[in-house]
Amino acid sequence: MEAGPAAAAGPGAPTSAGALRSRLGRRFVLLFGVGALLPLVIFAGLSVTRVSQRLDAELQATLHDAAKASGMGVAARFAQVAGDLRLAADLVQTWGARGERDVSAALRGQLQEHCDALWVVRGPQVVALVGVGGAPALTLSTAQQAHLAGGAPLVVVDGGGDEMLMLLEVSDPRGSSRDASRLVARIRASWFWDPQELRGERCEFAACGPSGRVLYHTFSTPPSGEALAASVSRRASSGALAWEVGGVPQLGRYWHAFLRPQYGVDLWMIQSREQADAASVARAFERDFWLTAAGTLLCVVLLGLVSHLHHLAEQRRQVLHTERHVPSLVLLVVGHQPAEHRLEVQALDQLEEGQRDGLDHQLHTEQLLGEVVGVHDALKQL
Repeated sequence: MEAGPAAAAGPGAPTSAGALRSRLGRRFVLLFGVGALLPLVIFAGLSVTRVSQRLDAELQATLHDAAKASGMGVAARFAQVAGDLRLAADLVQTWGARGERDVSAALRGQLQEHCDALWVVRGPQVVALVGVGGAPALTLSTAQQAHLAGGAPLVVVDGGGDEMLMLLEVSDPRGSSRDASRLVARIRASWFWDPQELRGERCEFAACGPSGRVLYHTFSTPPSGEALAASVSRRASSGALAWEVGGVPQLGRYWHAFLRPQYGVDLWMIQSREQADAASVARAFERDFWLTAAGTLLCVVLLGLVSHLHHLAEQRRQVLHTERHVPSLVLLVVGHQPAEHRLEVQALDQLEEGQRDGLDHQLHTEQLLGEVVGVHDALKQL
């Protein structure tokens, strides 16, 4: 029965674990670990940082695009209502010329789709084209009156109620300022604020007016108008928004819908996500990346250490084998060499009894063996 490699090596044969007991082995393993792990850990850290920054930038860009798209959608709906008012203004001017008070069914249906009510106000006289009830009493600022006088539609969002109004001056076709009329439309909120169109993917939407009052939102808890007014910069066209809604930290972007030249009002569109939900993708990537990197590094280091420890053990085995055979070979050579060479052999014996630990002793032993072989070859030639 053949003996295995361990039995052939003998009970005193060195193992991989035994290589760690030598100073050279421990130093070699430490240098390998530092040299292999440190660059890989630095590379992994830089990769995670760059990818996380990229994901955050993409999230901010997505929120910005959603806020801008909602602002453009609001502007388009204002334009539709303004178009309806201009059609109604043409009709009112025709009334002034012909004395009729008829509204076609097609125009009435279009007005009812976009407006809850539409009134024609001429002095104390109020005529409801759509809806019932009287027109709301409004107090306009000097800037708003000047905007109306210029012939542009005026949007009023801070009139004291929750409704959003659009006004348009209708000049008298005969040029009489006394007979001029004003159209007052109450915009239909269910049509104007469409959450499916205004809200970005996995986002919540809010719109606030110039005073910071929230005009519309899709949050489960109403956001604070004061928090919005404090966070939104009136000078910047867009920016990041860090706030809380119902005690939940939010990450958002606002976009300034600059509508003052067209409608005499500015609005701010906000797209927001919960911070925990917004950061979930980046956190999941970091966790998976670090787990994968740690597993890969562990495999590489274990394979490298096993290979190098096996190499060190093999070197120690060769050293021990050389140390066991050098004394007998020296005695054999001494018995056959002249007296003048015995002093040199005794010096070799003294060298063999020196330091036997580490790579220096291995090199010394190999040099000694070479010299003994040289002496043996010289004796054969005698």
